Amino acid sequence: MGETAVYARLRPGASASAVETRLADFVRRRAVLTQLPEDVRAGFLTLRLDPVPAIHLQVKTFNQRKMGGDVGTLGILSVAALLILGVAIANYTNLATAQAINRAREVGIRKLAGARRWQLVALFTGESVGLAMAATLAALAMVEVSLPAFQALVDRSFGIAPLLHGGLLAVVLGTPLAVGGLGGLYPALVLSGYRPAEVLKGSVAPAAGRLRGVLVVAQFAISIALIIATATVLRQVEHARTAKLGFLPENLYMVSDLPFDAHRAATMKAELAKLPGILGATFSGLAPGSIDQSMSLMTVPADAHGATPGQTYIAEFSADPDFIATYGVELKAGVALPPGWRPPAEGGGAMSG
Repeated sequence: MGETAVYARLRPGASASAVETRLADFVRRRAVLTQLPEDVRAGFLTLRLDPVPAIHLQVKTFNQRKMGGDVGTLGILSVAALLILGVAIANYTNLATAQAINRAREVGIRKLAGARRWQLVALFTGESVGLAMAATLAALAMVEVSLPAFQALVDRSFGIAPLLHGGLLAVVLGTPLAVGGLGGLYPALVLSGYRPAEVLKGSVAPAAGRLRGVLVVAQFAISIALIIATATVLRQVEHARTAKLGFLPENLYMVSDLPFDAHRAATMKAELAKLPGILGATFSGLAPGSIDQSMSLMTVPADAHGATPGQTYIAEFSADPDFIATYGVELKAGVALPPGWRPPAEGGGAMSG
């Protein structure tokens, strides 16, 4: 059981939602599903409409796997990036506010020369924006330098060119403006609020307040949360990398979509067994981890232990007697295929060895 994609163009002015509501009735009238019980017939074959622009990030296949990227993952990464930027903004605000006393004399002289407060706010905020822009350029340079190593790590080829076009360019240009503005606004307000008389007398006290305390606490809280999240993800990746699959994938190769014939299959296996380095070969309808499924209707007897009596559908696939040994599968219960068993004479298959 799998999923087939069909592209359809709607008539001008047609409503996609109205068309989709009629698909269930179309399946009920046209699909040959009379051999299935009523409770499973509706879920066995379903049709839906997905807009083409949503295919890459939002559309899920029948088995709930993504066809392309994952908008949920992008959302999580975006939140993590915003939290990191928030830590940077809080850190800059705290440092700039703490060092404001060192620029108090400059503020006093500028005010004596006629500078107004809004001009000082614009000056100090502009400095933080300029620093953020310089940091953005440095970050882009570091990305460009580290790209070859990262491409080798993820086995993908890409560059930073998409960041310099369209909507992503607006994000690249707008981020330093937003970060610099948010990080520099409060220190600018603190600096511009100094009075020239107090500055010249040397009676200006370091800026302090609740905002700085809140920023420090928030900065450390976000940092701890990101560290915990990173450690959790690393452990999950390590588990996925080292977890047992239930079979031995090393040195296992599969040839798919073979035209199946019992006599030719036996001949192919016999010839492969003669080749040096091949330990075994097997034929099967599917391979472990395949997204496709075949369903069979099974009857659960009334005296079954721990199961609900009646008919139920289970996923199944056919395999020859060498499947267990070739894949190195450890049976949890039951026995392997009996000697002399042969798959059906019709249908396609795949060979693994």
